Amino acid sequence: MYDLLSIKYLEHIESNPKEWSRHKNPNGSAGGYVQNTALVTENVFVDVGVIVADNAKVTGDVRLLDKAIICNNATVSDCSSVGLRAVVSGNAEVKDKADVYGFSVLCDYVTVQDNAQVGGLVALMDEVIVKDNARVLGRFKLLEDTILQGDTDLVGIGLDEE
Repeated sequence: MYDLLSIKYLEHIESNPKEWSRHKNPNGSAGGYVQNTALVTENVFVDVGVIVADNAKVTGDVRLLDKAIICNNATVSDCSSVGLRAVVSGNAEVKDKADVYGFSVLCDYVTVQDNAQVGGLVALMDEVIVKDNARVLGRFKLLEDTILQGDTDLVGIGLDEE
């Protein structure tokens, strides 16, 4: 998913440069691309390879690292971080000091919050909630009304080898 979105947005940036700007990081360095319809506040650090697109909102001492993509109506807030080639899309939320990294994909109405971690090759879709220090690390796909909370660890390989 990352590669397809990356190509889509990079082509859009090239063909419509007036719809995009480079974010200015709190330390004064130039950051990644932010579409004019998206919101990224001045206290957010955005690595040079990051894309924030559509109506995404990023606020509150957040760190967007490496080549992450935040798009659609996704929200990242409250001292959280998203990195490597993670994608936060749809109406997904990352908040309250949560971390999302690796090749993770969050979409639909997924929420990662309260010091939770999601990393590796993880797909979360359709109203999944990861909260209260829970961790999903490795290769997992969680769908439809799943809640992980209270120091729960899902670590390892949960997807069948194909």
